[in-house]
Parts: sequence; structure tokens; C-alpha cells
Amino acid sequence: MAGRQGLRKSSIRFDPLDPQAKVLDGSPTQLEQLMNYLIVDMGRILDESVAGRSASEDLSKRWEMAQREFQQLVERAQAGDEEAANRAAELETSVPAELEKRREDHQRQLIERLKPIIATVASETGTALVLRADQTLAFDPQNEITDRVMEILDRD
Repeated sequence: MAGRQGLRKSSIRFDPLDPQAKVLDGSPTQLEQLMNYLIVDMGRILDESVAGRSASEDLSKRWEMAQREFQQLVERAQAGDEEAANRAAELETSVPAELEKRREDHQRQLIERLKPIIATVASETGTALVLRADQTLAFDPQNEITDRVMEILDRD
């Protein structure tokens, strides 16, 4: 019972008399504001844009290089080179972490490049709200600006 009282005391309540409270009355203006949004598919941009593909190629090259080095070390280790065996074991744990960090860095840099582009497209269309497609349950495909954002990104 004490838990319920504590919950009740800390609950946030809507106060219609609060001058700061916004009440939706279903007017066309309010509904239009609610429906005025854009959608960006960040996954597609990361996969399909020139910058995204370049980052993927960079990661693939590093992975291939690490695989070659690992294979050479394994061959030397099988011939009795203990130092090569230790280095191979080290690579086996360090390369995945390194690649994940590089992937995150590429993604972060790309997102930073995208922010002003998305803000510009939103401003041009008079839209205040831009949502990520992967974080949205349903949306009107006409509100998606992914292709337009990629076009601008690839042009820069």
C-alpha cells in the first residue's frame, strides 16, 4: 500500500487550468501541425550513399588485411613460432573491437554530416519534425525524404 501512495504522489497530472498546457481540440490547424512531419531512413543512407559505401569498403579492406595477417600468423604458429601464436590470439580479439569502433566512428561522422542537410530540407518544407524510419511504426511514404537527403549528401 505504501508503494501505491508513493506512486500517486510522484505521478504527473495534466492540469487544464495551467496556462502552459496545450490542449488538442481537433481543429484543422492543430491536426495539420500534427501531420506535418518528415521521415528519413538512416539505414538506407548508411548502406546506399556514396559516403556510406566508402565507409563499408574501408571496413572490408581492414577486415581482409586482418584475415591475411591472421592466416600468416597461424601458419607461423603451427611451425612452432610462439610469438606468432600470441599475436594471432591478440588479433582474434582486437580486430572485431577495432572494426566495431571504426564502424561507429564512420556512422557518427556521417550522421553529423547529415544533420544540417536534414535541417535544411525540413526548413525548406516548413517542417519542424523529422523522424527516423526505424523508430517509427507507420508513416505516409510521401513524407519520406531519404532519397532527397542522399542526393544532397552525395553531391557535397
